[in-house]
Amino acid sequence: MNCKNCQEPLAETHLFCAHCGAKVIRNRLTLKQILKDFGENVLGWDNKYFRTIRGMIKEPDVLLKAYFGGTRRRYMHPLTFMTIGMALSIFVYSIYDEQYLELTAGLSDSYAEANPDQNQEVFNQKEFNRTIQAFMLKYMNLMTYLMLPLFSFMTWVIFRKPYNFSEHLVANAYTQGITFLTTTLFFLLTVWVDPRFYWVASLLTIIAYTYVFARLYRLGFWKMILKLLLFAIVLGVIFIIAMVIGVAYMIISGAIPIPEQ
Repeated sequence: MNCKNCQEPLAETHLFCAHCGAKVIRNRLTLKQILKDFGENVLGWDNKYFRTIRGMIKEPDVLLKAYFGGTRRRYMHPLTFMTIGMALSIFVYSIYDEQYLELTAGLSDSYAEANPDQNQEVFNQKEFNRTIQAFMLKYMNLMTYLMLPLFSFMTWVIFRKPYNFSEHLVANAYTQGITFLTTTLFFLLTVWVDPRFYWVASLLTIIAYTYVFARLYRLGFWKMILKLLLFAIVLGVIFIIAMVIGVAYMIISGAIPIPEQ
């Protein structure tokens, strides 16, 4: 008998293939088996996806060092993990984007009530924010993939050895994947519970990077704060440059109309 996946010879007593690790299937496929496999591989708490989430929350340093060292089958591929989190975020944002805009526009409305002579300026600001959010939602997947190597280069330059750029790429993909999940959760809390959760969501990227890289590099509090400040400064400069380029593109493409004099 040969393995159905890699065609390597199998003994009758084998439950798993010694070559590829696949489970040996001897019985004919049934509906019961399909549902069982779905429950174990997709919904099961011990599948690769949930195992990766647990690892990134509980012991990100252990997960990352294991992946760097060659333990690849136990955890979900970093780019796949990041893509699932990103897809979930886009799905949720696309459902609640209008409601979220109304909630976050509350500050502008309060300002308008206090300054009635500047209502038009506030209205223009709200429309500008709406345009920016629609643009970011539309191109969120592209921006995420473009920013990943940039973030990885930044952490590699700031934290350096013993990990190379490729390992930083993996660490950043896993970190962004877990950040997508947590920010989506707080986004829902912002919409369903209280708009003030928005400020927590805004800080989660910094919190996630602090937690993951402090654990990975075994850094003390003050040294991590110093690294974090450097990271935040560089990130802020890059964010401003990206915003300028994005706004310029939207003006050129007509997404943002230029007001007439």
